[in-house]
Amino acid sequence: MNIARLILLPLVPFYFLVFKLHSLFYRLGILRTHSFDIPVIKVGNILTGGTGKTPLTAYLAEYFANAGLKVAIVSRGYKKSTAGNYTILNKGEITANISEAGDELFMLARQFSESHLKNKITIIADSNRARSIKTIETNKLGDVVILDDAFQNYSVVHDFNIVIKIPARNIFDKILLPAGNLRECISGLSRSDIVICNLKFSKLNEFCKGKVTFGYKVEMIKNIYGHSPEVNEVTLISGIGDPDSFRDAVRSAGFSITNYYDFRDHFNYNFTDIEHILNRYKCILTTEKDFNKIVSLPQVENFKDKIYFVRIELNFLENYSILKNKLDEIIEKSSKH
Repeated sequence: MNIARLILLPLVPFYFLVFKLHSLFYRLGILRTHSFDIPVIKVGNILTGGTGKTPLTAYLAEYFANAGLKVAIVSRGYKKSTAGNYTILNKGEITANISEAGDELFMLARQFSESHLKNKITIIADSNRARSIKTIETNKLGDVVILDDAFQNYSVVHDFNIVIKIPARNIFDKILLPAGNLRECISGLSRSDIVICNLKFSKLNEFCKGKVTFGYKVEMIKNIYGHSPEVNEVTLISGIGDPDSFRDAVRSAGFSITNYYDFRDHFNYNFTDIEHILNRYKCILTTEKDFNKIVSLPQVENFKDKIYFVRIELNFLENYSILKNKLDEIIEKSSKH
């Protein structure tokens, strides 16, 4: 993997140039921006993979819905099989399968479809964010829109721009794509209205000084039948951007990890990929995103009782009032809309 990154290093200046030209074209009006009456919140990052965008998006949606607002979540639906505008959750009903929705949006849809807030949440997959927001306004599907993974999206004017920052995991977190993990230079953080630090399972440190900071905590560990593990030793399967944080989550819940199997982020499982794991181990823990894909495989039917998902939730640690005050301003604006 490191050799491949080194080979890609000469392409970094070209990526930088294309990114800068793209943003310049929007500033000059060569590419069109769209503004809306409905409040729009962008959630994003400057690093690829595993920074906590989806858990924060879920938290924001729940916060607004608990305040009585209808919330629309719009995301491109990474690796979804469908093109165009596709509604994933509507009036509490999931209207797409995991392939059509993409794994992260399907996970959100599953979570909210089981929530008392399900009738207040609409989830749409669409790479054309402006088109979906227009649909939301026209059909009165939401009082507020949350754009997931949209920090680098210049096509929509926002009311609140949130970027999540995590401590550098390795040298590649300091190098631009395609050789590194940076989507843009660190200076891009200046475009945000607020930088939120995600410590995951680490302790407070200088990295997050003065900033809104959250970590993770395990909310539940269940199988498809709603049962919790009855043993302490577990095996892990994950296909996410930061598998180390998943292992930290499992350990924080008091489990001992016998073995773990890491697949690439957003991995689409075939039964042959995991058959030997299912046959060998008695208790298998996986992320909620991976769980939905694994249990959808027909051949897994006889193994479902031994596969458990780990659901995490946010735990705000520092300066939460800064974020809360802004969210309450948006609620007030929405009530006047």
